[in-house]
Amino acid sequence: MAILLWGIPEGDDFTWDYTFKFKTEEGIIETTGYTTAFPKYSYPTRELKFHLGATGEDTLERMSVFLNAGVTFVTTPLWFFRTSLVAGVTAGVSEILVSDVSEFYVGEQALLMRANQPSICELLNITNVAGSTIYISPPVANDYLPLTMPSTVESFNVASAYIMPVITGVLDYEGLDYISGLPGLGMKAKIDGGAWNSFTVPSMPEFTSLAMDAKYNSPKIVRDLCGVENGIISMYAHGDSSKLTFECTWHFKDSNWKVLRDTFFATRGKAQSFFISTNMYELTTTRGADVGSTTIFLSSGYQYLYERFPYLLIHSRRTGVQSVVYVNAHVYRDEFSCDALSTELYDGDKVCFYVQARFDSDELTFNFKGLNMCYVKAIFIEEPN
Repeated sequence: MAILLWGIPEGDDFTWDYTFKFKTEEGIIETTGYTTAFPKYSYPTRELKFHLGATGEDTLERMSVFLNAGVTFVTTPLWFFRTSLVAGVTAGVSEILVSDVSEFYVGEQALLMRANQPSICELLNITNVAGSTIYISPPVANDYLPLTMPSTVESFNVASAYIMPVITGVLDYEGLDYISGLPGLGMKAKIDGGAWNSFTVPSMPEFTSLAMDAKYNSPKIVRDLCGVENGIISMYAHGDSSKLTFECTWHFKDSNWKVLRDTFFATRGKAQSFFISTNMYELTTTRGADVGSTTIFLSSGYQYLYERFPYLLIHSRRTGVQSVVYVNAHVYRDEFSCDALSTELYDGDKVCFYVQARFDSDELTFNFKGLNMCYVKAIFIEEPN
């Protein structure tokens, strides 16, 4: 049995978890700009989890098919990857101009759907992606208009449309429950979407400068936070490791989370390391410094840790500008020597460790709660030079 699950969320009471997982192999990988040998990680496999509610006369009939878990092949749109049309589409065409083609790939499928009439939709095979155009087969059967239309046109037309990629896989049934107080059913499902071989190598992990919540793990972690000394946390090694593990959670309101995903793909799980900010602002500057200065003033307790964490991310409380500083020596008390400063520093600017780390787990989960909100949780482990 094969079914198409429209899966269009209504309201803010739904969640989508989109997980990528890797497996280790032996081999050599070539990446843009350099070649390096390390244990190769397989293409990521995809898993989609979601919870939806449905009402209406056909609710039970539609959802009962999920009781055939393990033998049911499901094609469902990835609603959070939706994009609007740039120009109108008429029946019979085999190409669609869209505002964002970044999630559409040759060999996969796309769902073209009327924005307020999800029952009118077309499942299309992607034959090519060039520029801002998606080439599809079979030809489109209906007429559609972009969501953003000229002011002379009615602001919302029944033919306005979204297009979105889909995920196809075997359903792993999780639950089918009555919605409390409603004549409908709530459905929980998990779909194994198989391997996905598409990713890019970002030149700069932009997500590292985004706000996040970070906490040092304990007691598994290799370091304990044991109070404050001269304004800075003191960390002591224990166990059989001296590495620091920390957990981060991001809240994205735009597409920047894609950069984090692509970075995860590019680093192939545990195979490569990169620099990332803890965004915990463990330090503050005690005096200002001019642009080009090779001196920075920080809490004197940092003298015990600067060799461990020489890279610092500084956030100016006056201008909001962020800059990375490399500290190379302790001079006296709160005075440290560093590479020439690229921005002016002020007394009281926030400072946090900019740690060389790698993903600690070969799994990355994106949790979508709402149409434009994405929460990403990842665990990193320090990878000192």
